[in-house]
Amino acid sequence: MARGAGAEYFLADYTRLADVRELAAGIRRSVDCIDVLANNAGGIFGERTVTADGNEKTLQVNLLAPFLLTRLLLDLLQAGEGSVITVSCTGLRCPGSR
Repeated sequence: MARGAGAEYFLADYTRLADVRELAAGIRRSVDCIDVLANNAGGIFGERTVTADGNEKTLQVNLLAPFLLTRLLLDLLQAGEGSVITVSCTGLRCPGSR
């Protein structure tokens, strides 16, 4: 979407928290403030898998990595009076909830 709109965008592998830290550093080099941070990542990965950081993969991708990125960029978000959009899917619902 960003490419089609001509907007700058950044990508990272949320299974590696070092990538998330590099992403935050790259964003910091590029902008003075952030208007919108869209955390658009997630999934359910079946069998339990542990990341190189020692966290369960689903937990890290869906919760820990977006939280870390948001925290690392919080001052830039505040400078731009920015919003954080975190996308999730219905696949993460508890069984039986509707």
